[in-house]
Amino acid sequence: MLGTADNANFDLFVEQMTGVRQWMAGNGYRARPLYVTEHGVLMPDGYGFGPFSPAEVSAYMTKTFSYLLDTVDVNWGYPADNQRLVQHVSWYSVNDKFNPATWSGFNGYLFDPGLGNQRSPMG
Repeated sequence: MLGTADNANFDLFVEQMTGVRQWMAGNGYRARPLYVTEHGVLMPDGYGFGPFSPAEVSAYMTKTFSYLLDTVDVNWGYPADNQRLVQHVSWYSVNDKFNPATWSGFNGYLFDPGLGNQRSPMG
């Protein structure tokens, strides 16, 4: 059973990306690009959700981006993009910083809105 700690589970991410591409190929959509419009680690650090410190988020981001940039598959990849599985990805969040006082916002923000949008440790 999946839990909130799986929010930064690299193996699950790979399984999902491969699964979507396999589904696309099996349903006549292989020749279409795949856009991942929101990708990230949403759960904040220190609230019993898991090890989602800036270092953990950065490690997950780096590992998944490397996977997205480097992984090709001749059976399921997008032929027009050298068989890559994913063509576009958007990290969430750019500056939606978690606020524990209001329980709003998310983890993984690249720029800190409270500091004039300076780069965060993850940025």
